[in-house]
Amino acid sequence: METSFHNGVSLHYQSTRSLTPSFALLATPSPPGLAKYCLSTPFKHGTSLCKQFDSPSSSKQCSPLRVQRAAADSKEFAGVQGVKTLAKYDEKELPPLVASLAIEGLPPCQESMFADEALLKWGPSNLLELESYYDVCKSFISFAHCGTVSVDRLAAASALCVYMTLMDDILFDSQDGVLLKKLGIDASILGSPERIREYLHSLDVLFRQEEESQNCDQIQDMIWKLGNDFREMSNPEWFKFCADATADFLYANYESYFANLVGDSTNVMDVESYIQMRTRTSAGKLSSLIVEFCNNLFLPTEIREHPVVQQLKIASQTYYSLINDVFSYSKELIDESQHSNENIISVLMDEGEGMLLPQAAWKAVNLINSVAHDFMELETQLPTWEDDQWNSDARRYVEGLKEVLSGNLYWHSMNKRYRHSEAPFLELRDVNVPYLPKSDRKKIVRN
Repeated sequence: METSFHNGVSLHYQSTRSLTPSFALLATPSPPGLAKYCLSTPFKHGTSLCKQFDSPSSSKQCSPLRVQRAAADSKEFAGVQGVKTLAKYDEKELPPLVASLAIEGLPPCQESMFADEALLKWGPSNLLELESYYDVCKSFISFAHCGTVSVDRLAAASALCVYMTLMDDILFDSQDGVLLKKLGIDASILGSPERIREYLHSLDVLFRQEEESQNCDQIQDMIWKLGNDFREMSNPEWFKFCADATADFLYANYESYFANLVGDSTNVMDVESYIQMRTRTSAGKLSSLIVEFCNNLFLPTEIREHPVVQQLKIASQTYYSLINDVFSYSKELIDESQHSNENIISVLMDEGEGMLLPQAAWKAVNLINSVAHDFMELETQLPTWEDDQWNSDARRYVEGLKEVLSGNLYWHSMNKRYRHSEAPFLELRDVNVPYLPKSDRKKIVRN
């Protein structure tokens, strides 16, 4: 077995199809210590949706059925844990987020050339709320997938983002019964874990089926049409991967929410198990699949299953998830409806008893940067194949993953969703002006 070191982060390259970064959080309490990390195992459709983790400290299984029974027995669904009171700290010791995360090697801030045109692709809707969701999601996809090759692909990816974000918001985060009714969904399902799970199953079935169903609500009709659009613009193998990853995102958020209600902290006991959970609840796996869709390149099995490509995907998914955590920490801390304990900063503070926010924030930044450095190191290990087209597609795919890293960072830094006048991080307190002026963004043009 050969071991490679990059800025203190070790990667063990095994002769088998595994390429696992060693896990040990080595960041010192004060910056700028380096952090090592453990990348999660990709979710395999068909396995338990809430499996027992390999971490020795995680001996308890999180069964969706057990969560349902406990929640049903409690007959109360207002048990969201209270927001923690932070110990006093010097805010000057907090990391400047963009400055500390925009490391050398990441692409610059870029936006899709189809960003404006994609707005016109949003279908007619009598709900301003859905148009608002589309505007936000189109903006995100335009930065994270800036190399998208057509407006139709950008619009379809944006619409899928709307669907997933909307379901997470109205079923789990805010539990918006009013919006549910506007969408034609029976709001009483919010009081029943079993009925929510049944509804999620119906959405999964509709996304995969070709025949139109009758008596659908707006969301069911939307997801059926999306399934057909994605099926027409991809191939059967990739479409199945996409459907599996979409379903896993929804089921993961279902499990996380109801586990939180009954006080089951199995998924957030330590950094390792937390990252495994977080890459599912943030749709990390789908983010790397959408790179193929937006670039109209669908990897052959030999490339998709190569150990270097697998680990590049996992690094991208981990980075994708943790960037959201760092920028959303303020929002989750202030908004009592959010689960502020399910955030990498909170997990680090819990692991290091007495650790103040600045120390945990620097550890999170170092952890994220170590993932980015390992991604770049893995990129140099990308093999070559005899087929020139395969080589071209593999390189373009990896470049697309890297654009997701960069676009995710810059989009979070500019979006008002993560800003608050009382945010701990100084740069997130300005709720009116984007952190990066529009004149400094680049429109990417790719043939």
